[in-house]
Amino acid sequence: MTADLLSRAAAKIRETAQGAMAGPWSRHDFGHPGEQEPSSIVVHTGKFDWDDLNGGESETAVAWMAGWDSQEDANAEHIALWSPDVAELVARVLDESAGWCEMYDDPGEAERVLHAEFALARRILGED
Repeated sequence: MTADLLSRAAAKIRETAQGAMAGPWSRHDFGHPGEQEPSSIVVHTGKFDWDDLNGGESETAVAWMAGWDSQEDANAEHIALWSPDVAELVARVLDESAGWCEMYDDPGEAERVLHAEFALARRILGED
């Protein structure tokens, strides 16, 4: 059961990342001349391309926040951090941890040693 929890969380991460645009992702503020603060924040792949973003059917935009405040800026920064390539690395950590579970005769001991990995898996699966 313990290794299964970690494996299910890894599978869920991969499943949700599969449909997303490939990373890495970046955050970019932009605005209009004369504005004190950016009017929008965009999370995008690759180099910032205004023509692509402004065309309606963007090939590079991952997320677009139409306003700007410190919360939206923090959200955009966090979204940019969690691209599919990062998600795959986290899934790999969970898979490797599932393999480590076999070393323990007592499942409770595996959970004590791999506490952070189990907390992450439960959070990902909504079982916390």
